[in-house]
Amino acid sequence: MSAWQLRYHENAVDGLRRLGRREAQGVLAAMTERIARHTSPHESGELLVSDDFGAFWRYRLDGCHVLCDIDRGARSITVLHVAAA
Repeated sequence: MSAWQLRYHENAVDGLRRLGRREAQGVLAAMTERIARHTSPHESGELLVSDDFGAFWRYRLDGCHVLCDIDRGARSITVLHVAAA
């Protein structure tokens, strides 16, 4: 059972497709096991703040950068972008 609901934006899905199969599976597994099941996904990420775009969270997982938007009220994590590091 996941503590947080994971959603993947179409840009993130495209980024996962650009990765190799093993890397993409590693990112998906890490997001599910290490981030979504964690009581506070903020602890393992890095906060990125922009005047133009607001606040997002970056995770470094299996040699990839994952950019997410975390909605505390809905307890959901939306993966916005995935790219090789």
